[in-house]
Amino acid sequence: MVLTACSAGGSGGEAPSSDSSLYGVWDAAAAEIPEFAPLSEMSDAQREALSDGVVTFAEYEEGVHLALDCMRDAGIDVIGGEVDSSGPYPKIDYAYAATAPGLTESQTTEISDGCLATHSFYLETEYQLSDANQEAEDAYFTQVRDEFIACLEHQGATVDPSATNDELRRLAAGLGYSSEGTNCFTETGAE
Repeated sequence: MVLTACSAGGSGGEAPSSDSSLYGVWDAAAAEIPEFAPLSEMSDAQREALSDGVVTFAEYEEGVHLALDCMRDAGIDVIGGEVDSSGPYPKIDYAYAATAPGLTESQTTEISDGCLATHSFYLETEYQLSDANQEAEDAYFTQVRDEFIACLEHQGATVDPSATNDELRRLAAGLGYSSEGTNCFTETGAE
């Protein structure tokens, strides 16, 4: 079984500019999440939770569980889904299968993407990018910065000691996993 890993701390691609917060998540899109989301796909519950501009943990948690239930109902295996409070703020880590019985990989992806878009994707992004969670993320990263730099150097990266936390995150995101299976985000808990 092939799994797709997700969490509120996952990355969404390349950062559009050097001053973007959180390695690879698009602040511009997050700033306009209700407008960015295809309204035909977004559930009323997700739309309502986003309407006041603040996503509480309870709203985030409910959306994630609805998305995971949606996948399970479609026959897609899901693992995780429990609250992880070991990092700078509570989040829900989960993974789901890239294929499901009777479905092609493309069909499975369409269903899982639809479940996420309908129930939780925009809630997860808004929750992750909230000012409070970004401040907690930055404070936590600062605590593990030296360990993170050592990990990057162990992977062969040349690290400028004056690099900003976001620059270090982008460098690590570009490296991914080393040949030994090391990922500096995972190794230091700075996910």
